[in-house]
Amino acid sequence: MTKFYMVLITLSLLVLKVFGQTSLMPEKGYDVATWLPGYSTIGAFDFSDTLFYLNDGDSIYMFGITSEEVLKKFGVPEDYSGSHYVSFLTVSPDGKSFWTGYTSDGNLDDRIYSIDVERGEWELQAIFPGNMDLLFWGDSILVSGLNSTSWDAPAAIFVLDTSGGDQHRKIIETGGYSAGMAIDQEGSLYYGTSHSTDPNALYRWDYSLLQ
Repeated sequence: MTKFYMVLITLSLLVLKVFGQTSLMPEKGYDVATWLPGYSTIGAFDFSDTLFYLNDGDSIYMFGITSEEVLKKFGVPEDYSGSHYVSFLTVSPDGKSFWTGYTSDGNLDDRIYSIDVERGEWELQAIFPGNMDLLFWGDSILVSGLNSTSWDAPAAIFVLDTSGGDQHRKIIETGGYSAGMAIDQEGSLYYGTSHSTDPNALYRWDYSLLQ
């Protein structure tokens, strides 16, 4: 039987309380099981084979999916102080590193780091104001967000510059609020527009059109 794992978070508890529900009712043929119920704050997460990575804002944990055992804990970057918030966590395609983004008050010190899984070393990869999501796309890395400290800047999708110059190249301007992204097996890009008013939609860009 196929099983869905549900990460139990505060919002889920609130929804259940408001609507008076005591259990989830899965579709026929599926089970629902609470998973990692001891973690009430989840900033971002990602999967890689049999591993699950979770950033709770204070540390990043690597779990065994089946055992739910903490295999590693990665702490926080030593060179990053002040108030900042988790925006994403993405494991690299080879599973040897994961990338995580942070935003700050006023988007004045927003950063993207990579962390070597084996050595546990943090490396600052880019400054990117208003970063929202990151994914690997062929030989490039895409980031959705503002790339600006101004909230009036249009949300867009950029090719991330990791050379140290932070000259991130805009390839798609979406407008609205920044949102998450996904890539299919053919390399096509998916992005859901997020505007304060309709219409909102899920868009797909063919891989060949984004070269």
